[in-house]
Amino acid sequence: MLKNLTAKILTTTLLAIFVSAQTNEQTVLQAENKPDKPPMFVLQVGIGKYKSAKYPELKGSRFDVEGMLKLLTSERFGVSADNIKTLLDGAATKEEIVRQFENHLIAKAKDYYEKNDGRRDAVALFQFSGHGSQAPDMDKDEIDGKDETFVTVESEDAPGKNFDITDDEIYALTRRLNKYTDNIVFILDSCHSGSGTRDASDVRRIPARTSVPTPISNAQTRGADKKTEKDNEQTDLLPTSKDYIVISAAKADQLAGQTEVFESDTSQYPMAYYGRLTFFLLNNLRSAGETTTYRELMDAVSRDVSARFGNAQVPQIEGEDRRVVFGGLSKIEDNSIKISAVENKQIYIAAGAMQGLIKGTILDVFDKRGEKLGTAKISKAIADKSVADVVAAKRDFTTEDRAVIISQDLGALRLRVLLDGDDAKLSADDRKTIQNLRKQ
Repeated sequence: MLKNLTAKILTTTLLAIFVSAQTNEQTVLQAENKPDKPPMFVLQVGIGKYKSAKYPELKGSRFDVEGMLKLLTSERFGVSADNIKTLLDGAATKEEIVRQFENHLIAKAKDYYEKNDGRRDAVALFQFSGHGSQAPDMDKDEIDGKDETFVTVESEDAPGKNFDITDDEIYALTRRLNKYTDNIVFILDSCHSGSGTRDASDVRRIPARTSVPTPISNAQTRGADKKTEKDNEQTDLLPTSKDYIVISAAKADQLAGQTEVFESDTSQYPMAYYGRLTFFLLNNLRSAGETTTYRELMDAVSRDVSARFGNAQVPQIEGEDRRVVFGGLSKIEDNSIKISAVENKQIYIAAGAMQGLIKGTILDVFDKRGEKLGTAKISKAIADKSVADVVAAKRDFTTEDRAVIISQDLGALRLRVLLDGDDAKLSADDRKTIQNLRKQ
């Protein structure tokens, strides 16, 4: 009897070990066979200060580019800094932008394609924040007779000095890039409207050019067969294609504006400005997961822009918008915030007004295992950083711990409202009250 029982136990144990080994082997094989996430190659252009004094300064362009750089290289997306080229202000000449498009985006996508048996999934992102305009169409491929252009830092509206990059040139570069990847994304925070307020300092456009842009010598930026139907589309920049995604700041007949980020201490920290598109795009990218599509992302961005600015500026997306954002590079949603430093009963965190943190916001702090360690309260918040006072703690917090937003001090939120003192329906007392408020 004892021998039979022992035999059964031994048999059961061996079977369990065998099944476990098979399961582990299958898990390992699945992990080995699971395709790696594709690399991401990025070219950023941010121009706020142009050489020509005629062009209004764009305070938000640098913040746009730096904000995207910080997000892409963060834990959420994990893009290597070596894969990102950034051209700011004086460095953003036409020649250098085209050169980096060729030698960085196209060259790196080609190298990945050739070394990985023709895989066409590398993510190539071109980000432009700056002025847009229009120029005479010399190729006769535009219904309205105008090319949309990106105004480079040295460009002027004069023969031989117009160094705008035309949509034709961007399209030709894109077709070359498309030989090696189908995962191309454009984020264009500029506008190209030929109408509207021409002297507004907070919009990203300048009047249509009368001169023709000078092409770059030895650069393969011409000759692509661009569809004339492009002028019937919402963005009026590139023809719709399943090979790339175009995220743009506004419809073809709208202006793209900027927005300021409120600071809790403007005497110590300067006001931060962002393009409206980029500001809300960054906010929503922070919560994007591995399965978030471009359509879902831009629906959220459009809702945010509309809630704050109405329908004066409607962000646009064209292309295969059912694709997953950045090829699924984002990690699974993690709403915790990194603690960058701890000092004198205060913690410094890598989030600020852009993430909705304001003075009075309550945070809970957790360790790696998810155990709650204590609570802190925001005492100072700037655009992308905050300081919180430790309220309660089981032990000293460290930079290995993470903070999570629990509640905001809603009473401290500031909401701008329009007081129309000229409304005919207002009583004399109401008009007087509004006049007194305006004087404050």
